[in-house]
Amino acid sequence: MIVIKIVGYSFLRTMTTDLITEALENADNSQNPSDDVVFHSDLDSQYTSDDFWRKNTNL
Repeated sequence: MIVIKIVGYSFLRTMTTDLITEALENADNSQNPSDDVVFHSDLDSQYTSDDFWRKNTNL
């Protein structure tokens, strides 16, 4: 069975790398996922930035 749910979110007036990084960190902190996690994005520039991937490599 596949379960899809929102596990982390964050609000700002603009869509920035910091916004999505905070949302991903919130999801990690609230769920404590195993190694078997699928991350999906719409591939906007915030998700493809080097800064985003550097900050979230260790999650």
